[in-house]
Amino acid sequence: MISLTCTNCRTVLTIDDAFAGGVCRCQHCGTIQTVPTHVKGSASRAPGAAPAVAAAGQKPQKAIFSRDRAAESGVRVGTGLDELAEIVASSGGFGSAGSGLRSGRLKSSPQPSTMFASKSLTLWLSLAGGVIVVLLVLVLWLVFGRSTPQKAQASSGTPTIPTEVAPLATGPHFCGISLDAPVIIYVLDRGNGTGEVFDTLKEAAYKSIETLGADRKFQVIFWSNGQDDSYPAGLPAHARPEAVTACKRAMEDITAFGQSDPTNALKRAIANKADAIVLVTGKGLELEPALVQQVMQIRRTSNAKIHTVAIGDSASPVLRDIASKTGGEYKTVSASLLRTYAE
Repeated sequence: MISLTCTNCRTVLTIDDAFAGGVCRCQHCGTIQTVPTHVKGSASRAPGAAPAVAAAGQKPQKAIFSRDRAAESGVRVGTGLDELAEIVASSGGFGSAGSGLRSGRLKSSPQPSTMFASKSLTLWLSLAGGVIVVLLVLVLWLVFGRSTPQKAQASSGTPTIPTEVAPLATGPHFCGISLDAPVIIYVLDRGNGTGEVFDTLKEAAYKSIETLGADRKFQVIFWSNGQDDSYPAGLPAHARPEAVTACKRAMEDITAFGQSDPTNALKRAIANKADAIVLVTGKGLELEPALVQQVMQIRRTSNAKIHTVAIGDSASPVLRDIASKTGGEYKTVSASLLRTYAE
């Protein structure tokens, strides 16, 4: 046996005599060692003993890499490290880490665990980036999105009127006020105070007339502003579809302008035997308290209920008193709510 010390970890190794002059690998650190020839048999032979002779007919064991044969064949060889490294790499007996091989023929490949960790890290980074983007968009919407309508409104100078939902009403009505009476006469303001909503007011009147049914009679009389328009011009008519269509044609060109007064229209309504009168204006706050007494004098012995409607956002004490004294109903209707009744 041959004893030698590892050049890397300094461990004493015992090698069979057959490897004399060849190479071996350290069992502890994996470093390739060159087995010397001059110590062959030093571990198994006593000092002064003759070298062992091979038995007759017995073939001597061969070293892993024989330098003598390579020299005899005329082939130039090195230390044998590259060839041994290639054998080990092809057999898979040793990993690339800690093998002690320094051959350029061995190429390291990424370990599965390293590849998995890299992919997992990339996935988590992608998910985190997506969450950050979503949160950023949400914050931007909360900061800028909600303020956009107000900013647009301020820049345009045009106020945005919110749309209200009209309460559900069944049967004959005007803006939710019940009109269960044989003869209904609409007394509508056509002055400047109602000018902005006048067309919408006419549409709301058409819708109301359609709810009356053919058994009830109707008439539309406008407040006087120098002109006294009405439909029908004479007496109330049954609210049949053809009458409603004719009313729309007759009122199409009527516009609101100037100062208006309701007294003449109320006198005509009482004279035409109205059971219910719908008094509507957009200038409820401008009406004088004296109007209450004038209305009561015009009504005198009539039993007509006078329902009053103030268009706008403010209540009208005068209209409220008129409705209260005549048994009618008072209602404040905003411009947006009036539009819903007109649709």
